Amino acid sequence: MAVCYFPLCHRIDSYCIQMWDESRNVINAIEMLRNHNFITRYFENNPDMWELKPPFLIWLQVLSFKVFGLNEISVRLPSMLASMLTVVFMLWFSFKVSGNILPGILSALILVSSMGYIGEHAARFGDHDSLLSLFSICTLVYFYLFVSKNQKKYLGLGMLCFFLGWFTKSIIIFMFLPGLLLWLLLSKNAGKIFRDKLFWTYTSFILILMAIYYVLREAGSPGYLQQVWMNEWFGRYFDLSENYHYHHNGFWYYWNGFINGRFEPYIYLLLFIVPLVSFIKKAENKTMVWYFSINAIVFFLVLSAGTKNFWYEVPLYPLMSLCIGYSVYAIFKLLNAYTFKGILIGTFLFMIFENYTKVYAFTTDPDPNRSHPIQSICYFLKNQKDALPKELKIVEEDYRTSIYFYIEKWQGRGNIVGFVNKDHLKKNELYLISNFTLDRLNLRPTEYKVLKNHDNASIIQLDVIDK
Repeated sequence: MAVCYFPLCHRIDSYCIQMWDESRNVINAIEMLRNHNFITRYFENNPDMWELKPPFLIWLQVLSFKVFGLNEISVRLPSMLASMLTVVFMLWFSFKVSGNILPGILSALILVSSMGYIGEHAARFGDHDSLLSLFSICTLVYFYLFVSKNQKKYLGLGMLCFFLGWFTKSIIIFMFLPGLLLWLLLSKNAGKIFRDKLFWTYTSFILILMAIYYVLREAGSPGYLQQVWMNEWFGRYFDLSENYHYHHNGFWYYWNGFINGRFEPYIYLLLFIVPLVSFIKKAENKTMVWYFSINAIVFFLVLSAGTKNFWYEVPLYPLMSLCIGYSVYAIFKLLNAYTFKGILIGTFLFMIFENYTKVYAFTTDPDPNRSHPIQSICYFLKNQKDALPKELKIVEEDYRTSIYFYIEKWQGRGNIVGFVNKDHLKKNELYLISNFTLDRLNLRPTEYKVLKNHDNASIIQLDVIDK
């Protein structure tokens, strides 16, 4: 857990609030904190018709704000706890099925040293994907335990995690159902599930809860269901929406990401060692390796057939890590000579160590987007120690949602901060502006003076006629 702490938690507040999804979630949470509407997500005092996901992550962020205040750690705390709970869950499951936590340790070390799981939009940021990954792996594990141990409590826990996965990021959790169904058919366990009355009771209850949420959300913002259909469900998946268009990346987009650093070199280990273990008769937990492999492959294929963004793949990382961890452990148990066992574990740990150092560097390196005009202003406000001028205005026209978070913090201290177009600047007024935007104004040095400059942004005052 101490080793996992550094990739998942160390300096988690070092990056400013990121543009797009994280910043949108933050504003949704701040507005929910104000208006106490826990069903409808709001943006700029109106129902948010762009960020359409159910509000479970926002609930957790609101709770975090209430307890710890308005800061970057509070924004990312739900994601951080979800990633740490994923590690704990891997250890628990390892002990549950094998009586040994070593497979869980190996799997967890792979997970936290994978750049795709640690990087942007994932475990260290206030996005939905870390929480979704926790609920998706819990869903699959509990269904496996229910089928293998025939204990009803695991069915209930699996259905609960499935519902929370939907309540976190909508339809994505449903993309695991084809793989789960295929495994049930191949393992001849489908009848056991579909004849179980409790399964249908849970299923009906979950569908009713989903329907209630959608009815309430539609009542609070008419037209919501149409937007969900086009921008969250099939319209988004097949890129059929008239108002929203997504990246047209090729079928092998996720695969190329894996081999280009997001899951390298583990992806090659996955291709070699998992099939090897699957066909060794005496290998331990072979059925479980097949189970996770089938679910990972089918989820990968479903993702690859639709519109793509690199963070959609995040729920795959716990699955692939478990496949590799249990496969390495199975081979370890088959080896008789301690020399070979030592070579196997030593090589594996060296591979992890090399990746771990890269991931740790990511937690300590500066934000690569730090010089972006929006991010420059965010870092200026984030690192500002002195009081801001009362009438300071921000010059920026881009998607500035991430700046709103820092405006909220400064306004909480009695400062007045607003926005202005770069074509409407006036003499003697004070402006916060990124150095990039300032250069584009083409002002002469005698036309303005810089009152303060850091983090690629400046407070300036114009000393000339209106411009």
